[in-house]
Amino acid sequence: MKLFGKFTKTSIISLILVFCLTLTVFAETTGVVTGSAVNMRKDAGTKYDVVVTLAEGTQVNVLGEKGDWYKVSFEDFSGYMSKDYVAVDLKGVVTGSVVNVRKGASTDTKVITSLKKGTVVDILDGTDGWYKIKYKDIVGYMSQKYIDTESVLVAVDADDDNNTTSPTVAPTPRAEENKELGDGYVTASVLNFRSEKSTSSKSNIIAKIPRDTKVYVFYEEDGWYYIEYKDKKGWVSAEYIKLSENSGSSSDDNSSTPDTSENNSSTENNNVSTVSSKQLEVVEYAKKFLGIKYTWGGQSPSEGFDCAGLVKYVYKHFDISLPGGATSQSKHGKVISKSELEPGDLVFFKSPSFNTPIGHVGIYVGDGNFIHAPSKGEVVRIETMNSNYYTKYYVTARRLLSE
Repeated sequence: MKLFGKFTKTSIISLILVFCLTLTVFAETTGVVTGSAVNMRKDAGTKYDVVVTLAEGTQVNVLGEKGDWYKVSFEDFSGYMSKDYVAVDLKGVVTGSVVNVRKGASTDTKVITSLKKGTVVDILDGTDGWYKIKYKDIVGYMSQKYIDTESVLVAVDADDDNNTTSPTVAPTPRAEENKELGDGYVTASVLNFRSEKSTSSKSNIIAKIPRDTKVYVFYEEDGWYYIEYKDKKGWVSAEYIKLSENSGSSSDDNSSTPDTSENNSSTENNNVSTVSSKQLEVVEYAKKFLGIKYTWGGQSPSEGFDCAGLVKYVYKHFDISLPGGATSQSKHGKVISKSELEPGDLVFFKSPSFNTPIGHVGIYVGDGNFIHAPSKGEVVRIETMNSNYYTKYYVTARRLLSE
């Protein structure tokens, strides 16, 4: 009996150790889905059932990791996603008493500022023993020897100015080298406001700034303006900002602004989007239902969707009432050509299974893609309209939102 008791205790301890080694739990952080349609599964492996499918750019909460998988949550869903398709917002904590942040990954580069022990920073990249980090509006490099990325992080007041030492921090980068340019106005329909001078990823988009919005411009660098918008600082393409006449710009051609009203298609790498904020809202709302099962006649997330049911549910959220069939929906809105498609427009197709002019409908999301509830046994997903099938059966398109 004693031997059995000892065995049981040992077994329990072993199981606990195995679990701890299998699932590493850390402070909740955020991640961004990097694949076009990524499955969240019930457990860490492709053999497990799909909980929901999420679109590229969807933000998830990262709760832990298990091998090559992250444990994540999104709204009311929770499960596991492959690390290959989730970019995690990695954080670290400064371990040295006072550690320098430098302009480059070398002790030969200029010190931008210094951070005190316990300061939490965002880790953007790593190279040759250095981390590229971000703290507030400061981006620079710190030696990896003085940053701990493995411990559970305790929340730190991000507005605590005692984390930095003076006098090395300037109000804005390069402020001592460039005269501030002053007020400017957005000339594009919608302008991407980014955390970095790069269009290589949409994950660095902080916000989308509407036309004619007033912003404050600090300086220009490599064709970009470093600006302030709604108490946040970041980068926008200088091409789509018109400086006010009283600004400190040395440009001789501030009166000339690019025409952004036509022929600027919306892609994830563009600085400019000509679509309205309402159109973008429709697409983002529709993406919330990626992974919902197809149900014939279904018109809600709880029961599932058919193609027209998904469209009807999405547009009802924006106070636009539509009938429950694809053919009937094709009679609403303004007729537009395929070349005029913008996010939020409805796209209609003939179905080879039905003897009707219209048999299927979806919502255009941009870049030749649309979101729809395909057929029995499938889930709501994003697909290209440029495939042989959808090119063959495409019929027409309608715009429901006023321009």
